[in-house]
Amino acid sequence: MSRAIDAIIFDYGNVFVGWKPERLYQELISDLRERAFFLREICTPAWHHQHDQGAPMAQTVPRLQAQFPAYAREIAAWDERFGDMLTPADPEMVQVLVAYIARGGRAVLLSNMPAEKKDVCLSLFPRLDLFETIVVSGEEKLAKPDAAIFRLALQRLGLPAERVLFVDDLASNVAGARQIGLLGHQFRSALALAADLKKLDA
Repeated sequence: MSRAIDAIIFDYGNVFVGWKPERLYQELISDLRERAFFLREICTPAWHHQHDQGAPMAQTVPRLQAQFPAYAREIAAWDERFGDMLTPADPEMVQVLVAYIARGGRAVLLSNMPAEKKDVCLSLFPRLDLFETIVVSGEEKLAKPDAAIFRLALQRLGLPAERVLFVDDLASNVAGARQIGLLGHQFRSALALAADLKKLDA
C-alpha cells in the first residue's frame, strides 16, 4: 500500500509547545474578570497577529500603551516576558515526530511567530534537527491562514499540496490550508494525530 502523504507541515504553538498568555497574566492581573477583559479587549489575538506578520513590538507596544495607559505595565510584559506565555514541548508529540521521521517521512515547521521571539520560542523544542526547514511568519511577513505562506512551505518542500498533510490547532488555519489543496488535520492530541497518520499509512 502506497503512502497517502510524503510530508507533514506542522504548526508549533499548541501542537508541540503550549501558547498560553493566561499563564503570564494570571500572575500580573489577579482578578479573573479583569484578566479576561485584558486578553479579550487589549492584548487581543488580532493585536498579536500584527507581530506574526512582522510588526515589531517596539512599535506596537507603545501605541497600545498610549491607548490604555492604565495597563502600560501589563502591555509591556507581552514583549518583556514573552517566554512566560509558553510551556515546554509535549513529549508525546516529540515521539510522534520522531516515529514519523523514522518511517521515512519529511517534516516542515510552519509557525505564526514574531521574528524577534523566534529564539525564545524554538529553544523549547529539543528536536529541531528533524525539520527540513522552519518557516517563521514574522520573518516572511506572511501569516497563516494566508495561502501565500502555505505555498512558500510547499515550495521549500518541493512537493504538490495533495501529497502533504498540514497539522494545526486552529480550524481557520486548517481551512486555509485545505483551500489550496493540502490535506488537513485539526490538532487535538498526539494520540489523535498518531491515529490519523496510521490511517494515512504515513
